[in-house]
Amino acid sequence: VHVVDSGKERVGEVTCETDRSRFLGRGRSTRDPIALVTDGALSGTVGAVLDPIFALRTRLELEPGQSGFVTFTTVVAESQKRAFELAGRYHDPHAAQRALDLAWTAAQVELREMDITPTDAAVFQEIAGHLFYSEPAIRAGDEERNRNRGSRLLLWANGISGDRPIVLAMLGSTDGLPTLRQLLAAHHYWRRRGMAVDLVILDTQSSSYLRELSDSIGEALVTTGNVGMEDQPGGIFVRKQDLLAADDLLMLRATARVHIHCDGRSLSRILQDLPTSDTPRVEELEFPALPRSPERRAELTRGHLVDSARPAASETGSIAAPPRGMPGRETGEDGTAGGAEVLRFDNGFGGLTQAGDYEIRVSGDRVPPAPWSNVVATPHGGFVVTERGGGFTWAENSYFYRLTPWHNDPVSDPAGEALYLRDEDTGEIWGATPAPVPSDIAYTVRHGAGWSSFEHGHSGLATHLTLAMAPDEPVKISRLQVTNHGPASRRLSVTAYVEWTLGVLREHTQHQVRTEFNPDHGAVLAQNFFDPEFAESVAFFALSEPVVGHTGDRREFLGRNGTLAAPASLRNGSLSGTHGAGLDPCAVLQCVLDLAPGESREIVVVLGALKSEAEALRAVAEYCDLNRAQAAIEESAGGWTERLSVIGVHTPEPSFDAMVNRWMLYQALACRMWARSALYQSSGAYGFRDQLQDAMAFVYAEAGVAREHILRAAARQFLEGDVQHWWHPHSGRGVRTRFSDDLVWLPFVVDHYVGVTGDSSVLDEYVPFLEMRDLEPHEHEVYDLPSISDEHGSVYEHCLRALRRACTKGEHGLPLIGSGDWNDGMNRVGIEGRGESVWLAWFLTTTLRAFAVHAQARHDDEVAAEFRDRADAYVAAIEAHGWDGEWYRRAYFDDGAPLGSAMSDECQIDSIAQSWSVISDAGRPDRRARAMQSLNSHLIDDEARILKLLTPPFDRTTHDPGYIKGYLPGVRENGAQYT
Repeated sequence: VHVVDSGKERVGEVTCETDRSRFLGRGRSTRDPIALVTDGALSGTVGAVLDPIFALRTRLELEPGQSGFVTFTTVVAESQKRAFELAGRYHDPHAAQRALDLAWTAAQVELREMDITPTDAAVFQEIAGHLFYSEPAIRAGDEERNRNRGSRLLLWANGISGDRPIVLAMLGSTDGLPTLRQLLAAHHYWRRRGMAVDLVILDTQSSSYLRELSDSIGEALVTTGNVGMEDQPGGIFVRKQDLLAADDLLMLRATARVHIHCDGRSLSRILQDLPTSDTPRVEELEFPALPRSPERRAELTRGHLVDSARPAASETGSIAAPPRGMPGRETGEDGTAGGAEVLRFDNGFGGLTQAGDYEIRVSGDRVPPAPWSNVVATPHGGFVVTERGGGFTWAENSYFYRLTPWHNDPVSDPAGEALYLRDEDTGEIWGATPAPVPSDIAYTVRHGAGWSSFEHGHSGLATHLTLAMAPDEPVKISRLQVTNHGPASRRLSVTAYVEWTLGVLREHTQHQVRTEFNPDHGAVLAQNFFDPEFAESVAFFALSEPVVGHTGDRREFLGRNGTLAAPASLRNGSLSGTHGAGLDPCAVLQCVLDLAPGESREIVVVLGALKSEAEALRAVAEYCDLNRAQAAIEESAGGWTERLSVIGVHTPEPSFDAMVNRWMLYQALACRMWARSALYQSSGAYGFRDQLQDAMAFVYAEAGVAREHILRAAARQFLEGDVQHWWHPHSGRGVRTRFSDDLVWLPFVVDHYVGVTGDSSVLDEYVPFLEMRDLEPHEHEVYDLPSISDEHGSVYEHCLRALRRACTKGEHGLPLIGSGDWNDGMNRVGIEGRGESVWLAWFLTTTLRAFAVHAQARHDDEVAAEFRDRADAYVAAIEAHGWDGEWYRRAYFDDGAPLGSAMSDECQIDSIAQSWSVISDAGRPDRRARAMQSLNSHLIDDEARILKLLTPPFDRTTHDPGYIKGYLPGVRENGAQYT
């Protein structure tokens, strides 16, 4: 509960907001929320908001010289009743001060109990700050950090995970014990506050029979109350320096964020004695400005200087001509559109061009209500880009090796990559994309198959940015065309920026990334040795133009508390050239363009990662060539044109045709199969059923991709016949579960592939099985790394094992649902092992009958008869126990209660139990006709224009179906149209 006090200075009603998107506004953040731009009451939105916040607005009326106080209090309670009791208490204007007084008293009692002075606590807080934001003076030197090439395996070998910040305490004699004891007290203090820190005590005294120092360290652990914390996560690790290998010691020293030399001094004295940095902050630096052209000096008197950190609402947008070979429109001499194309299915924000690309018009706060993103991917890498320019880039795996940050934030849609333009005569700054520099000048965004583009006009300059992937390598190509439509020469700087991740989360990897600048290629190279899977990968960032400035220090570029909307380095001058380890890592490259009237220039920016420095520099040289870059863009776009033209669908509904003939197949291959990532979800993993289903879409246009994935999926099957529910391809780690339908998708998809392509040879391909311990009776899933068995089997054999493992039978003769079927969220319907699935019976019937045909074709008559008999038994069980009177039931709980029945309090009807009675061609004709009529009556919502999965959604039922109930009613699987 969030509550504001009722002070006497309050005027008017307190208003509230719980919807983050309404409070911030799309494309905005807490720095500039739309709620503070507009006056008046907050909207008062409550209920099932998808991105919840607390926001209260109250008004004060103060006389001249008068002071007033407002207190906001957040309350957490065990029950709603108690929460309201506390809210009532803290509505009193004096309650907050009483609480603060009591908190101060409690803090003093706690400090006395821990034998810590307030001065000690302040020092401990300061050291904690260094653990979050590492400073050069208190960590290993640059030489050590740059020399270290170790991965976390070296830490693991010494019992240290590396998952938490490390404080390294170095102790060479008993003289340092007072410092150590104070550091142990600090560690206890941090633990009390929930801060997990690994304190590594490095005994630097030479090993001998005399263990005076080792014994003293052990005694210190006991006397400071740290018994039981040794070698525990977030605990204390005592190691002998002379027993560590040189590489292990270097890794430990380079990874530790704080080094404390325990020499008897107090921690406060150690902090006071730290050397101060001789390097001034970027805000204090003064750099010479680039020379201004004579023509622009004259124009400065005509009011051309604009504060570009704020939208320039008086200017109108203009559109540049695209680079050759890419779709676009004609432009006039001033850079404005020469004629707007009429879009199909225009919804006010955008629509389809005649070529089938999606065009979006963006200006200022006029953006779509949710990010409109394009997932551009190849088997080697890719990127996600939204209509504002947000998104991220990856190489090899979209989860484990993100080059730039992935933000699961559809409201703010922050950018981790940016391309800035700066007028060197006026200092005016704007972007090639709508983000991160705000502007009311229009942008035209187009998402195509394998590329996206951004067109913009600003002060007589037109830009056209095209983004694409190289077809055969994890290299993102950004091609920028700049045209001067004005009457005078212009001097511009173009600054390319990326925030390095080189791992999963930037918050974790920023302390691990090391950067350097290669002057011969004008490129920034970056590596993260911490993860052994990608330790050899070298990320690169380069410009096709000569580089005049560069840095790898994000703090320098943005400035203290700075933002990408107005970087300090672009306001204050040039770039320092700082690179190395231990920085807040980024890559910034800057070049200068001089444009005569009517002149156009093209620049290429490349971003990617390859397995060695030599390969990285080869790619930089190759793709920074304008012609080679353009050829790669055209090859990628042409490849998509070819595969999307293999088959076409023509129906009376043009919008259906537009989606099926272009976007659905494109998204299935680029987003689902190759990227396995998007704006809202980014796993990089293969789902056993997920990508097998996707492969069914490729049997016409990319049959080779479908065949390849059938073999990949078959190789994730255990000897017993069950499969990994999902797995990470680079390691093979994944989950073994009790899901009942996963394994059936292999023979189902194989049958589809063979039926469409005629390629029955896939059945004879041999692939290995996996080996791993089976699940214990109490286990529902285990995440682990299985081994590859020496036993191989044909795909046909894999399919037989899958079907036999899947063909279970419960009390009603229906297959057991296990820990879930196609609707993963129903994971507690059969948690005790007795629940049954009606839908799974339809699915098994379909697959068993289809695979019996393949068995008979191979003269495996016994298997064919077995499968047909099992299918017939399931159909009989469905008709006997699955029919509810007007539709088919969905399942049975462990206790025998039906799910998807008219007698159910929630989920009375489920769509897939009805539709599969038709798809399977196994339901009684009269019943399946009636079932589909019921589906039409109950599940098709004409007003919302959706087909619900089930209704009513789960909310308060006493029968727990599983985590599906955790979704808000009408969201995702819980009664929405799940796409």
